[in-house]
Amino acid sequence: MFLKASIQKVLIDLHKRFFQANLYTNQTGNFLQYHSGGDDYSPALDCEGLGGTIGNNPANGFIFAWKDNILKKSQPGEKRIYSVKNGTEVAAEIYLKNDGNIEITGSENVEVNINGSITALHVNASDGVTGTFTNSITVKNGIVIGGS
Repeated sequence: MFLKASIQKVLIDLHKRFFQANLYTNQTGNFLQYHSGGDDYSPALDCEGLGGTIGNNPANGFIFAWKDNILKKSQPGEKRIYSVKNGTEVAAEIYLKNDGNIEITGSENVEVNINGSITALHVNASDGVTGTFTNSITVKNGIVIGGS
């Protein structure tokens, strides 16, 4: 049987993340986080999770699913990855759209750090962007100022 749980405290032990949580059955305990491979997600406090115990043993508690109050906007076939601040608003997101576009946005000035290179058919240097591309095109404040 799965139960709803409210996260009260996050505990990290090397490669494991535990939560002190209140089950909606008025029990408080420690629960091990299970998630899909490649994920590293630490939900905001008071986030609602779904979990239970293995073999009805309270020492083997787990949580594996999360429900938050963030607006859901992904359409069929899309994937959206986001972080939250204050538990209620999106701080940053990567949105893989079903038309092949990828949107990277944030609530503040977005800084994307890439250790490597990006290859694209089209680069849109929006207003305010400054830098030099590998083909020697120089952009300042979103305007091409040099190169060919």
